[in-house]
Amino acid sequence: MCTQPYPSRADLKIPDEWQIMAAQTEDGPMILKVNSGYANLLGHPEYPYQVGVAIPLNSPTSAGMHNEEEGNQVGMIEDLLVESLQTEKLALWVFSQCSSGVKEWVFYTGDPVETAKRINELRGCIKTHLIQNIHQEDPEWEIFQAFTGITFGVRQTQSQTYAHVLSVTIHEYIEPLDRYDRYEHPLNERLAESGLGEVTGGGMELHETFQIEKIDLEVSVNDLEASLPIVISILEEQGAPLGSEVRYEKAGVPHRIEFGRMEGVNLILDAHLPEELWHTYAGDVWPKLTEVLANNSLGEVHGARANQDTTEVFIYGPSAARIEAALTEFRANFPLCRNSKVTRFEK
Repeated sequence: MCTQPYPSRADLKIPDEWQIMAAQTEDGPMILKVNSGYANLLGHPEYPYQVGVAIPLNSPTSAGMHNEEEGNQVGMIEDLLVESLQTEKLALWVFSQCSSGVKEWVFYTGDPVETAKRINELRGCIKTHLIQNIHQEDPEWEIFQAFTGITFGVRQTQSQTYAHVLSVTIHEYIEPLDRYDRYEHPLNERLAESGLGEVTGGGMELHETFQIEKIDLEVSVNDLEASLPIVISILEEQGAPLGSEVRYEKAGVPHRIEFGRMEGVNLILDAHLPEELWHTYAGDVWPKLTEVLANNSLGEVHGARANQDTTEVFIYGPSAARIEAALTEFRANFPLCRNSKVTRFEK
């Protein structure tokens, strides 16, 4: 992590360190293109505004992506945007994403008025697609961190260093924004309040099918003995499942501690049920399940994933057996649970 002052706009070098990532969201697959070279520029004071530029695709595939022909048009639009907005470093292109029939580019700028003016000028040149744009204040670049699922960390001051790094792995499917809300943000707040350290990194590991398999957090601290029980306690309070682990070195010797109290159950719904059933009841799945779980102090829903043939709902609580027992009655009475299955999560 860089510990030097931010470079001025004049001295800033545009990085070219692109990574392609894929994830499965509730609405379908998402492809992300992320410039990881901005890791040490988060919160640059000359670029406090986030700018989003989006185009609805004209002929999206069933997966919500563009086909080859439209991909060429999208590529031309991308070239025009980058050439116009990054000229004289007016705006910095940090990532783009394609999902659910929409392509979006995200920039950071210090002059949202001039940026919007240039985007408006491009509308006159681009005849193939409708251009939409928004801007908002985001001085810490939180949207970049949360949306991409890579938390490059809270940038350190020149004098800030840490003695120890804790590498945390949580074996759970959880989307980037949900991961940030459930684990990263509460942990970072508590560590900051105690003056022990902060979350300085994070990400996700994907299965070969591009589905999230587990998530990682990097936690930097000074007092190892004081920090370890606090980190584990906070993550367990937030619902970390059994089999989670934290790794660190002490006096050059690697150590590993397993933690987590929650057991996981997967409710698998049949995506091929009649369309009218999904249309009528899909919006009730989460609130109805939440009510059943809360009324019996069984746990909570951590997330859901839509696949080609199924929709999976991920439930965590102290006892998988008790969750399974409650789901027996729920599945018998809820229309969308026809042909459903229940499995337990194994690390």
